[in-house]
Amino acid sequence: MASRTDGIYLEGAAAEANRLLNQAQEAGRIWIQFAEIELECEAQRPVVLERVKQRLLATENADTKKPHSATSALEAAKIDPEYLALLAKKSHAVAEKDRCRVTYEVELERARLYRDVYRKSHVVEGAAV
Repeated sequence: MASRTDGIYLEGAAAEANRLLNQAQEAGRIWIQFAEIELECEAQRPVVLERVKQRLLATENADTKKPHSATSALEAAKIDPEYLALLAKKSHAVAEKDRCRVTYEVELERARLYRDVYRKSHVVEGAAV
């Protein structure tokens, strides 16, 4: 026979499962936001690279003191602050996306464990209540 304290513990398990599900849902929402940022950055990457390359074509190559060739402008564009800032933004989004994915999966699994504890404790004579 279950005591009053067992009931309180079990209701606490159900409440904890719900709290963890809410945390998983929030992590999932943020995960999607960072995935969208990553995709936007990847879509912008060739555009930004070309824009920086075109800007550099109008400048002098610091190594040769002559105008940039298409090849040297492209190589210089890859280390330009504007392009590097885009890559950094993408890297940050990927890292945060991965962190949110892990949080989502952990909280979801923890919620399942609490749910299972709650369900198994409500079995009466082989039938779930």
